[in-house]
Amino acid sequence: VAPDLKVSLRLVGPNGVAVWQRDRAPGDGSFPSSAWQSGQPVDDRIAVRLPADLAPGDYTWRVVVYDAATVSEQASATLGPLTVVGP
Repeated sequence: VAPDLKVSLRLVGPNGVAVWQRDRAPGDGSFPSSAWQSGQPVDDRIAVRLPADLAPGDYTWRVVVYDAATVSEQASATLGPLTVVGP
């Protein structure tokens, strides 16, 4: 495993642009990718606080794992939908 991976959790709008994003080292730095073993699952939790002015609509959660040095994507997945309704 590359020694310096980062995780990006993104909320993507219908136009494909991220409207919210949080990037960080796995486990908030407590479990660096250099310590990972092949085939070992990695549990990582990211707190989410969306902007109060987020427009109503349909969004998609996406997670991207990338090499911090080169910013090259190593893996990605779509996690599921989120529908924001008005106040």
